[in-house]
Amino acid sequence: MTSLLVSVRNSDEAAAALRGGADWIDVKEPRNGALGAADPIVWREVAAVVAGRTPLSAALGELTSPGAFTAADLADVQYAKVGLAGSNDSDWPQRWRRLLRRLPSHVQPVAVLYADWEAAAAPPPAEVLAAALSQRCAALLIDTWCKDGRHVFEVLPAATIAALLGAASAAGMRAVLGGSLTADRLADAVAAGAQLVAVRGAACDGARDSAVCEGRVSELVTRLAAVS
Repeated sequence: MTSLLVSVRNSDEAAAALRGGADWIDVKEPRNGALGAADPIVWREVAAVVAGRTPLSAALGELTSPGAFTAADLADVQYAKVGLAGSNDSDWPQRWRRLLRRLPSHVQPVAVLYADWEAAAAPPPAEVLAAALSQRCAALLIDTWCKDGRHVFEVLPAATIAALLGAASAAGMRAVLGGSLTADRLADAVAAGAQLVAVRGAACDGARDSAVCEGRVSELVTRLAAVS
């Protein structure tokens, strides 16, 4: 059954997402971009609310300007991800690996593939997938960099998304799909092979930088269960 990840920006949103039935809590600051890093204090506050009830992941920003963090900051985080916008150059894999080596041993890396990679000046999908495989990442996330109202299926063909997620799953990585997905697109995400659906805006009571709403999370959980 496909699970639901909700990205939150503070401990109050984490509590709302948990009450709504979220399977996974992710921490990011949407005002800082697609994978905007929250303050490490927020990571610790959210971890205190989650208290081990779900996996906890954190966005670290983009590889070109990752947020500052220490091993202590990530003490209660199990997964971390960094975006690759602006990193479509020949040495990005080396810089990416160096950042991943800074993660504490208990924090598993998540590779991020931007569906709109050309607009993001990010590496193309095949390169990101190959790097994820070489680093034995715990998961592959397909997301959108530009939050302009388009969802991921409007950026990449469904068959391409399915092929990428299938390759990740076959390699033992968790197949994660985000990218401005709404409740109406959950069935498409499941059909494409997503093991985990990642949402932010669809869980908010308004725009993606408004507050996560317990009722919206609950509706997403119900809708996802119906199509999984």
